[in-house]
Amino acid sequence: MKIAKIIGSNSHIDYVARVEGDGVSSADHGFGQFVEMSVDHDKFVGVVYDSRLINPEFSNFGPRLQPRPAIDEPSRADKPGVLIGIILLGTIADGRPDHSIPRRVIPVGQAVETMADADISAFHAGTSGEANLGYYQRIISHSGQFAVPLLESIID
Repeated sequence: MKIAKIIGSNSHIDYVARVEGDGVSSADHGFGQFVEMSVDHDKFVGVVYDSRLINPEFSNFGPRLQPRPAIDEPSRADKPGVLIGIILLGTIADGRPDHSIPRRVIPVGQAVETMADADISAFHAGTSGEANLGYYQRIISHSGQFAVPLLESIID
């Protein structure tokens, strides 16, 4: 299910997406939600680790030097919304999971979708059937104060 679109990044593995779409609930983009972004034949796998509420009206309380322009239809950027932070965990190429840092960049405007439980399990299946968390160090180093709760959420 499509829940957001990529609008920018903080680094090669830390992306920002704006939640959009009809029928998207807060559970769909909640903390620890696994997401995927399909680019060409590769699936980038990530996890939601942060969220921010945006309200452009909040910053408009001060005096204005010029009158507000008359706009028939405000742009999406002028509306309140939710931004989510996504850490990339790896990719799935040709049906094989890879937990290394992806070499490619996800383009702006790319759709972000929730991952099915079966796909999440397949992404974490090791070669001998054991669980694989090859991205463990990335979570620790890039998610700051959310590292431990995020890992607990993933393990659950």
